Amino acid sequence: MLPAVTRRQFRQNLAGVAIGLFATAAVLGAYLSGALDWLEKMTLDLRFSYTNSMVASPEIALLDVSDRDLELVGRWPWARDQQAPLVAIPAEFGARLVLVDLTWLEPEAIRSVTPDDADVSFDPAELAADVTLPRVQPDTMLSQAIAGAHAYLAYHYADVDIEHSESFSRAVDALLRGEEAEARRQADRIQERLRAHIRDKSELDLQRPLDRARLVVKLLGDPELDDELAAHPPGWDEEFLTRAIERCREAAVRRRLIEWFDADPARWHRPPHELVRAFYATLTSRSYDDDTRLKRALLQAYREVLSFTETTRRPLGPAERFAAIAPAVDVIEPVYFTHARVAQRCGFSTFEPDRDGTVRRLALLRTHRGCLLSQLGFSVAWDALGLTPERVSVEPGRLTLRPQGRPPLVIQLDAAGRMLVPWVRGREWTRQFDHLPASSVLELHQLRQARRHNDAELRRLLVQALSHPGLPRFHEVARLLGQVDSLAAQREQAQRRGDPQLAAWLEEQTGAILAEAEQAERELRRLLDSAADAASVEAGRPPPDAAAELRGLLADADAYRRGNAVVDARIGPVQSRLRKHFEGRICLVGYTATALADMRPIPTHPSAPGVMAHANLLSGLLTGRLVRWTSAANDTVVAALCGVLVTLVSVGLRPRLAALLVLFAAAAYLAIAGALVFWRWSYWIALTPATAAMIFPFFCVAVYRYVFVDFERRQLSTALSQYTSRQIAKQVADNPELCRRAETREVTAMFTDLRGFTGISERIGAERTQKILNACLGRFTEVMLRHEGMVNKFIGDGIFAFWNPVIYPQPDHAGRACDTALDLLAALDDLRREQQRAGGDRVFDELFVRIGLATGKAVVGPCGSEQKYDYTCIGDSVNVASRLEAANKFFGTQILVNGSVLDHVNGRFACRALGGVQVKGRQQAVPVYELLGRAGQVPREALEYAELFGRGVQHIQRRAWPAAIETFQECLGRRPNDPAAASYLAAAKAFLETPPPADWSGALELTGK
Repeated sequence: MLPAVTRRQFRQNLAGVAIGLFATAAVLGAYLSGALDWLEKMTLDLRFSYTNSMVASPEIALLDVSDRDLELVGRWPWARDQQAPLVAIPAEFGARLVLVDLTWLEPEAIRSVTPDDADVSFDPAELAADVTLPRVQPDTMLSQAIAGAHAYLAYHYADVDIEHSESFSRAVDALLRGEEAEARRQADRIQERLRAHIRDKSELDLQRPLDRARLVVKLLGDPELDDELAAHPPGWDEEFLTRAIERCREAAVRRRLIEWFDADPARWHRPPHELVRAFYATLTSRSYDDDTRLKRALLQAYREVLSFTETTRRPLGPAERFAAIAPAVDVIEPVYFTHARVAQRCGFSTFEPDRDGTVRRLALLRTHRGCLLSQLGFSVAWDALGLTPERVSVEPGRLTLRPQGRPPLVIQLDAAGRMLVPWVRGREWTRQFDHLPASSVLELHQLRQARRHNDAELRRLLVQALSHPGLPRFHEVARLLGQVDSLAAQREQAQRRGDPQLAAWLEEQTGAILAEAEQAERELRRLLDSAADAASVEAGRPPPDAAAELRGLLADADAYRRGNAVVDARIGPVQSRLRKHFEGRICLVGYTATALADMRPIPTHPSAPGVMAHANLLSGLLTGRLVRWTSAANDTVVAALCGVLVTLVSVGLRPRLAALLVLFAAAAYLAIAGALVFWRWSYWIALTPATAAMIFPFFCVAVYRYVFVDFERRQLSTALSQYTSRQIAKQVADNPELCRRAETREVTAMFTDLRGFTGISERIGAERTQKILNACLGRFTEVMLRHEGMVNKFIGDGIFAFWNPVIYPQPDHAGRACDTALDLLAALDDLRREQQRAGGDRVFDELFVRIGLATGKAVVGPCGSEQKYDYTCIGDSVNVASRLEAANKFFGTQILVNGSVLDHVNGRFACRALGGVQVKGRQQAVPVYELLGRAGQVPREALEYAELFGRGVQHIQRRAWPAAIETFQECLGRRPNDPAAASYLAAAKAFLETPPPADWSGALELTGK
């Protein structure tokens, strides 16, 4: 059977292990349940910010719609003809591809261009009736810019839009098939999504997806139904119909329009203006020119159908191939069809932030109504890397790309099909990529507009001059020059229709006309420079009265030419800057203005524009630096191992050592797994579960040990701190088994006493006695603890202490005791001087300490009862030390030690041999020495006196009484007040008269304690 103590320790260790394992299981449970996700994401953000080696791709250039641009141009949204240069100019200056993170979901009205001072200089009625004002088609101009720029356009998908959702369409299909349960199930799915976005219950009750589906079924039969629907059996109330009727009418028309297109797919390729009237005729017999609700529903539905079709027209591949990593979305908000039709591709730019609102991941692929949708930045990367469906491998949670001429790219995806964006290093997003404000592009656009205006005015002046009645020879040139603007418009139309040959021919004709006009202008200037005479008309020169007018027109033309020169001087540097920024790169156009509500938290910055997400995603795909992460299973296994190891360490080692090891292991794990691995390989190893599995079990085990296991140790440490230094007490308390056993060992015991203090205390009273005694004993205790002695007890005005206990072995115990004795004398002197300087109690001048030291065997250990015990030592050496302390009165000394003490100090201290003494209670003589001081620090006179005294002691021990008498008389001659010399002199004279017995040991007998 195990000893009781061992069994208790085993049970305590087993309980500690159980607590540590339970704490580890709690950490794993919290991690797997997602409770630690917020902390792990915080560590990931720190890695992106501070241990990130990913750099921005040099192939990317950004064009920012910044706050400064809004100040210069005006608040957003700008007219689309103003936005067109943002797309066209980057392509013009060499951008390979243009990603446009601006959304155009609805048409913009055609407008007339009025003068800048129209509001104050013209009659509004006259302006409204003026059909000569030029008209601007914003969407047409923007589409032209998109068509020539290899542009990629952005759209969004949404969670809630009842009539446009796929679930709603399925509910309508189910009702048409008579499957009420399926329709209700789909409607419940929509209602669940609505609850997540609509908190007002009354508002939520008005949505009623199933009733809306029934309403669409009703309108499919007759799209023109309106007021009479209120009397329908479902009992639709007026408020519901007011909200739902028009949207449901659009949904019904949209379904019929799709069926009409599917019946004849060739219709998709016919111009919209031809098809709208034809389809309208299938819905009603009313005239298309009437403004009806049905017509408005048809136009809206037609735009939405075309927009959806054009937006999803160029998928990256078949949806079935990517189904494993492309979850379905219920609603999309497509790009306006005139823009989507000419775009390179359309991609969604919807962000799915984490619960804390930070955008860390982006979805790459989604599906909707059987169509594959791709993320905007990923769509650009797909074409930039030359990818095709055949060069892609799809696995659950993984997408492998094999670009042309580049290493394969392995993209890790989460359960929702999202990849972790490889955010490039840098705490300021404005410095992460090469940025250019939109005003730089608009500046060039405005300069070009100024030049076109100057050119138009210049042509107008030349036409006016060349068509002068007095110059018939130039009239044909003037007529042709007046057609230049018309030819330019025809050229633009040819470019829009995709007729490059006609556009080139028109441009050639325009150039020829301008060259002919330039020649005619030079000839006119020569005519004006020649002298006018009577034969001027006959010579073909202008009449004199017209020369001044013509010179004025040419002077105005020269002014416009000078204006063009100024514009050209400004255009050159701007074009150079734009070419340097865009040439050969992929341009990303997006908002960076804080006022446009597109700012989102990202790992490296609390607020960054959404276009930065596309830039970072595209940069990672182009550079091949992607972020991968460990699986939850691996993280769980690592955390479990860490928890088990820390539990064993916490139970098996001392708390301080265990804490150091755990802290070192946690720091090493954070440095290697968190910083080094992420910096070198962009690999995200979860830090939270493993670190928590180190710290939390250790904390739980430490608390258990502190509250239950270490209670006894703390008690023992408190008790021991009364005897020795706190450091020894704590060290001993960590191993209490040492304190529970007693053993015989060699110790050095010390007794101290204040000479005559009993009489002093009777004289000065209790209060002064307490104050003085506390000061002395406190100072003495400090000295003893400094030398790591065990202060066993206070005995009146004395102290009993010893060195080399079982609990704290001290091989140099005798030397420690001697140093302590000498320092006690010095401490009392210091205390006396302090009192003198402070004007304290003069009683301190009367104090005199006596010390006895003895080295020898003693029983050391706890002694006492179950209620109270002391850790003490008992033995002959203790008695000898006590007697030696008392013998100081006989010898007139302060520190007496026995011979065993000197045997252990190896000459470190100077002593005076006092011979052997026969202490009371002991049969054998005890060699006694007076401790004078540390070797090398004792005055020569004291050493010579000690040597002389020692010779006298030797004479006594050899029974040479006359020699002894002579020696001690010499000693008294040197120190008349030496009690030891007087005692030995008296003994020598007595022994001379009456010699001691033959078995005398040569020692003096001390009759008192």
